[in-house]
Amino acid sequence: MSPTWVTLFTFAGTTLFVGGAVSAIYEIFFRYPAALRQRLSGVGGKTKGDQGASLLDIKQLVESAKTQSDWRTWARSIVEQSGVRVQVKTLLILSFSLAATLALAAGIASQRWWGAELACAAGFAIPSAYVWSQRRARIRRMTVQFPDALDAISRAVRAGQTVPAAFQMVAADFPMPICAEFRYCYEQQNLGLSYDAALRNLTQRTGIMELRILVVALLVQSRSGGNLSELLANLSTTVRKRLVLQQKVKALTGEGRMQAAVLITLPVVVFIAMYFLNRDYAQILLDRPWLLAGCLVSQTVGAAVIYKLIQIDY
Repeated sequence: MSPTWVTLFTFAGTTLFVGGAVSAIYEIFFRYPAALRQRLSGVGGKTKGDQGASLLDIKQLVESAKTQSDWRTWARSIVEQSGVRVQVKTLLILSFSLAATLALAAGIASQRWWGAELACAAGFAIPSAYVWSQRRARIRRMTVQFPDALDAISRAVRAGQTVPAAFQMVAADFPMPICAEFRYCYEQQNLGLSYDAALRNLTQRTGIMELRILVVALLVQSRSGGNLSELLANLSTTVRKRLVLQQKVKALTGEGRMQAAVLITLPVVVFIAMYFLNRDYAQILLDRPWLLAGCLVSQTVGAAVIYKLIQIDY
């Protein structure tokens, strides 16, 4: 790489790294007062749930995950559902700083422009991939905890407690992360947010289909009446059956997922081994970056196709 590019990447990487570090320190140590002000402003302002929601709005609640207004709302929802204590702007700063740093290191080490570009793309994707993996793991944990939470709410309602009081019991007796979400919903109602708006915010923060079903059932019951404890018990049974079916599908597709992992990682491992054991042989690909780009695109398309094949809607 030329000295100009090295200077440019060094300046960009250092600037973005300092900005990301400052933003991360703010998120970790100073975000609580800002979050508290945000909660109070959200309670004091108007929300969609306060604007006379009717039964016809329940369809909008179920499809809320697909009708985000813009990419900022979508990104903020993904970060919030992951449980990672970071804002979208801080995540972007960290992504750019990591991309510039890795691009600089790869460009100096390989002395090739395409190496810097690949490292830049990988560095930019790493923070987003971490947030996405944390979101999937958090949703999986809450989905497993949800049937027991439904049983606890059903018992509390059968004993004469209100739904907010039952939410408080779940917040006090259950482990993370489901207790935090029900505690936040209970606190919002205590601070003056309406019942409907608090439930709708609960679905937006979690992103769990089973929880959307619960919220729809509670909204319908609050308007039309009915046996709430029996409704919650039936919903708990349904959710447990869905979890059993999900585990069965996971077991049946285990072989396909293992084959996908082997087919995706084997070419990369072989190329790395050939690079260290027989560099002249691997140099043929390194001298032709368009072949590596074609391999990368083919691997990505193949991984997407295999992932789609082993996914079953239930």
